[in-house]
Amino acid sequence: MRGIQISELKYGLKYFWLNKIVNHVPCWKFRKKMYQLAGMKIGSSHILMNVIVDGWRGIEVGDGVCINEFCYIDGRGGLKIGDDVSVSTYCKIVSGEHDLNGSNFEFSVKPVVIQPRVWLGIGCIVLPGARLGEGCVIAAGAVAVGKEYNSFTVYGGVPAIRIAVRKNNLDYQLDGWTPYFR
Repeated sequence: MRGIQISELKYGLKYFWLNKIVNHVPCWKFRKKMYQLAGMKIGSSHILMNVIVDGWRGIEVGDGVCINEFCYIDGRGGLKIGDDVSVSTYCKIVSGEHDLNGSNFEFSVKPVVIQPRVWLGIGCIVLPGARLGEGCVIAAGAVAVGKEYNSFTVYGGVPAIRIAVRKNNLDYQLDGWTPYFR
């Protein structure tokens, strides 16, 4: 019992440190170093201020990714974000959930995979088990449930359904912006 309490205390202190102190420091390079020390794998990408991060060891972020302010990023079930992904303000990416029909409301996890050049619109939610194909767009306010989303396709609504097709000749890279104090 004592071992469980100590590990919970360590996790709680790390959560507090990263999400109440580190995420308010207005220097990206410092925040990135702290996230990496916590176990996140981050390429040449940016996580802006006021982002809540959980399950650090399960998060892998590629190059050219920008995770904007006030997002929630959950890697407890595994989260892989490919290169050149734009995560707009107030997005939530969740890889853990409770079984609403479970007799004990059991907690379970499912990995989330986001392929390169995906665009997550303002306030969208990506739920456990979602797999977003290359160049996919989840529109503002949409909810991507735990299923496969096709490449170069735009999804919107709750739950997200196909609403358009995106050109598939994408060749952009998002790594030119350096927000040192955001």
